[in-house]
Amino acid sequence: MRGSVLGLTWMVATAAQAAGTYQPPDVKLGLWESSETTTVHGRMSMPEGLLARLTPEQRAKLEARSNAGSSGRTTTKTWRSCLTRQDLDAGDLYERKDLDCKRKILNSTGKQLDAQWDCTSTDGWRLQGTAHLDVLTPASVRWTIHGTVAADGGGEPMVSDSKVAARWIGSSCGDAR
Repeated sequence: MRGSVLGLTWMVATAAQAAGTYQPPDVKLGLWESSETTTVHGRMSMPEGLLARLTPEQRAKLEARSNAGSSGRTTTKTWRSCLTRQDLDAGDLYERKDLDCKRKILNSTGKQLDAQWDCTSTDGWRLQGTAHLDVLTPASVRWTIHGTVAADGGGEPMVSDSKVAARWIGSSCGDAR
């Protein structure tokens, strides 16, 4: 989840706040650096509505890309982002207009967050997942995310497992967002 140090928190916080179960993580505000390692495997089925809009050439490229990744691949990326009090409390930074999601907070304290979600997209995808966030210290967090993506209505899912570690850099964010 590139773009935020606590992206998971923001993705599920709105629903949790409404239920009165969300407690913001006990972390420092300012500039954070995150490193994420993600392993993806499986050949995801494509929604018929999406395939119908593609040219034969586009469809062939999409299917070739999907087949190439079916045996599994691992990527690692690192980024910096700024965490403000408003961001931490708002709970809506990961809202996406193309997704209809049901979210549930299983556990929320200043030190941990466990959540699950089930989303459908306007393009015919179904996304499901679970996540666990640990606040190791106010300047260090880690989280694990397990998710699946498949064509809405069935088919073989693509499975994604991520491990993220983030550390606080300083109180000034500079140009980071």
